[in-house]
Amino acid sequence: MLDGGLIAARRSAVLGLWWEMVLAGYPTDTRSFLVREKDRFQNPVGATLRSGLEDALDGLLAGAGEAELGQAVQGIVRVRAVQDISDRDALAFVFAVKQAARAALGEDAETERGRRELDELGTAVDRLALVAFACYVRCREEIFSIRTRELQRRTASLLRRTAGVDLSIPGADEAAGCSPDPASEGGSTA
Repeated sequence: MLDGGLIAARRSAVLGLWWEMVLAGYPTDTRSFLVREKDRFQNPVGATLRSGLEDALDGLLAGAGEAELGQAVQGIVRVRAVQDISDRDALAFVFAVKQAARAALGEDAETERGRRELDELGTAVDRLALVAFACYVRCREEIFSIRTRELQRRTASLLRRTAGVDLSIPGADEAAGCSPDPASEGGSTA
């Protein structure tokens, strides 16, 4: 738990640097919109990214468990799962907090206490990365499942129109959720 430590004392600086690092992965026009538009209804992606980063940092500092960390990054992961970016880039935001914390600590990063806290943060970030990866995989599976069902629905519709055959797809209108722990919500991992 890093509450009350050097990193927690520089929480705002860490959060600001982390935000800038995440923004750096977006095109210039998108980045300026995400920064400029503060209304969460006009800019839901920016609002999701901001609140997710803040919740994730607070969870990391407080030593939160996997479920809490998953809840913190779930929105970010969902947004990044549908964006046209590589898997690597979609999850790189998780590791950027290490750089942000090191930069925010400045010279204190070289002290014994600073190194210890950065090591503890690194371990917590590794746990966060595993949680984010699991959620990302579930979200991508959901997207592919939706695309498959839509293709099946279109094919069945085309066949019905051309041959008068009814090939409806059972359960094609159901959509699975992406949660950090599907077992706790009664969902399945398949």
